[in-house]
This record gives sequence, structure tokens and C-alpha cells, in this order.
Amino acid sequence: MAGEKILFIRGGSGTGGFIDGGTLAQRDDQLSDINNNSTATKNHGWGELAKVLKNDGFSLTQVIEKPNQPIDLAGMNLSQYKGIVFGSNNADYTPNGSTKHVNAVENFVKNGGGVLFISDGNFGTNYGDSPSSDQDFMTRFGWVMNQDRNTYAVSRNAGDFKFGAHPILSSVNKFDGEGVSPIVKKNTIGTVTSQILVRAKGGTRNNDSFGKGSDRNVTANDAALIVGTEGKGRIVGHFDRNTFFNLNGAGTSLHRFDNTQLAKNLFRFLTGRFTSKPQPIVSEFRTDTNPPQTLRVVFSEDVGGSANTKDLSLKNLSNGKVYTPAGVYWDSANRYARWRFASTLPSGTYRATTPATAIQDSSGNQMARDHVVDITVGSSAMVVVASQSASMPSAKFQNPLQSPTVSPFSNDLLQSTRDLEPNDDTFIRTAASL
Repeated sequence: MAGEKILFIRGGSGTGGFIDGGTLAQRDDQLSDINNNSTATKNHGWGELAKVLKNDGFSLTQVIEKPNQPIDLAGMNLSQYKGIVFGSNNADYTPNGSTKHVNAVENFVKNGGGVLFISDGNFGTNYGDSPSSDQDFMTRFGWVMNQDRNTYAVSRNAGDFKFGAHPILSSVNKFDGEGVSPIVKKNTIGTVTSQILVRAKGGTRNNDSFGKGSDRNVTANDAALIVGTEGKGRIVGHFDRNTFFNLNGAGTSLHRFDNTQLAKNLFRFLTGRFTSKPQPIVSEFRTDTNPPQTLRVVFSEDVGGSANTKDLSLKNLSNGKVYTPAGVYWDSANRYARWRFASTLPSGTYRATTPATAIQDSSGNQMARDHVVDITVGSSAMVVVASQSASMPSAKFQNPLQSPTVSPFSNDLLQSTRDLEPNDDTFIRTAASL
């Protein structure tokens, strides 16, 4: 596939660069325009990223916000695009409590589109502008965008890659950022499947204030790179804009480490450019539904006819005990198989394995390799909530360590109602039926 169209959203003139300051031109340079080809020292351009993507067959369009005014996403024909990049956007996308733009983007994802979120302090006029603009959308997927803080590289050898076999990380061993904004996997949403691919490190800053938020150390739920799915589409959160800067870019650039390969892989995933063989694209162990413990695996295409309990084995890495699922359910709308376990698993680290020959699509194509994912079963679970209803705007400022509640900086409810997963009696295959 080639020629997929990607929409980049840029902040309005005069709305960026509050940290570094300077002239209007210098502040606008901070907004990472895809037409900015500068290779000057400490540039902030994404022109080389645009060239890399065009050479890979993508077609790019950029729209620019007017200062403090959102792009009319609800009025656009988003179906023409395969991906949307929320780059230096900093406008309010729930103006006067309206969720029409958020609804449009979520429907875009459900119908097969991909959305990428990247935040930065210099993408706004204060620390909270950029992450709050993203948060309007991210709440729907159970994610929270942190504010800009810290600088580091993440690598396969250092153990930072939690799922190094993912297609985004193919041939990637190390990438970096400067002034990073990790993404928090906060809530479990019924129809959304999320997986942290690369962990965040050191300290981070909550987006829980109109100005500089509260600092804290990262937790296991903070991600440098996170992926998710809903319906037929994909969601990606990346921790920094600088990873994709032009040569001599501020802090880092596409020319450092494996940043260019990461960019190619990321946008191929974002737009759904997969091989003809079925691929597992997101995996998540969940304790949020009835049954209480399940492993959900999203595939790149429909493989429901082949999924059964014998396709997956779960091994406790401490004592070697192997668990076989009691049933499996195929969700055709969201393209995931959900394996359930008959009893509560003891706390510990487990390895789930699905042989390549076990899963196939309607044409008989099998997976290219075994799917292996390590999971940690603990005594506590993430909180299950539902996404916004059409009448409730999202909370822009959030402390990701707090349980879902009313935002401390808004009277808007954080979450409302969405149908959760099917119960036991809707599982399509059980051990007894095989």
C-alpha cells in the first residue's frame, strides 16, 4: 500500500516557544512545521521527517490553528486520511463544553484511522497548553499526557523496551528525546486495548496545573512509547518531538541513534500498513471485567475463525507452572481475541505464547512468528472506567496517580458511561466445547 494521506496539526503563529522565548519567527520555529527544512544549530523543524515519509510513499497535509482556535475537525472529511498527527496543537478542542471535535476523532479511529499524540512545553504559551489540548482526545482512550520534563535515551539493551518484538520497534535498538512528555496509561476503557512498548525513566511532571505541574518519579504506567486500538483503528503516544527534528536539531534529531527507523516504523503502524500475514499489534492483560482476568490480543485483521483456547499457553516464570485458558472470545468490531482464565492467577511474572501456526486469517495466512509477551500479575488492578459521552467534555488537568474523579481544575466529569465487555456466556469457544 502507498499514497496514504497523513494530516499534521500545527499550532497557530505566536502560540509557541514560551520556554525559550525570542522573536516571533523564533517562537514559531518551535512549532515543528513539516515545511521547516532548516539544518541550523538547534532547529526545531520536521522538514526532514516529511521527506522521509514522502519517500516512503505517504502524502502529507498540514493545517495550522488560528491562535486559540481549534481546527474544525468535526467539519472536515477525515475519512480521506489514514493518520492524524497532533503535533504542536495547543488550542482547546472542547470549546464551551462541546465534544464534536473529540467525537469526530474517536469515530475516525473506530473506522480504521490512526492518531499520534506528541506534546512539548514549547508547543504553547505555558507548560499546560500542549498537553491539555491533547488531553481533550486522550481521555477517550484512558491515557494522560504529562508535561515537559527530563532528557534521556531509551534502549533495548538497557531493558527499556517492554515489548521489543512490536513492529514499531523492528530494527530499532535505541532512540532518544530532549524535554520529554511521557504518556500515562491511566484507565482501562472497555473497547480500547493499550500496551506500553517502551517505559519512561527518571522524573516526570504531571499536567495538573495551569502552569508548571507537580514533579514526581515515573511509575510502571508511564510510557515513552505507547500504542492502543479501538474499533479498526490505532492510537500512538510518543514522548518527544525532538526525536524527529532535522539535522542539528535542538537536543537530538532524526540522525541520532535509530530515530529515523523508529519514525518509518511508527508511521507505517499508524496508517495500518501491515503485511499480508496476520500480526498481533497490541496485547494487554486485564483485570477489569467479568471474568476477572483475561489476556486480550488485537490482530491486524480478522482471525476470529481460528482463535481457540489451545492457541495460548501462560507460563509462570518463577515456578514453571503452565496455565491453559478456559475460554476465548472474538470481538469482531475491535479485532481482538480475549482469552480468559478459570481462576485468579497468583501474583508473579508470566510469559504468554501463541504459536505462529495457531492463528490464521480467512485466506489461510499464518502469523510470521510466535507471539510471545511477558505480563505481570499483581494484587491491584487499573481502574475500569468508561469514555466521555457526547455531552461531557474531558478534564484537561489530571494527576495520573489519582483514581478517576472530578478534575481538581475543572467541574467537568472525568468519565461517563460506555458499555463494557461481554460476560462469560458470550465467549465463543470454551475448553468444554472443543
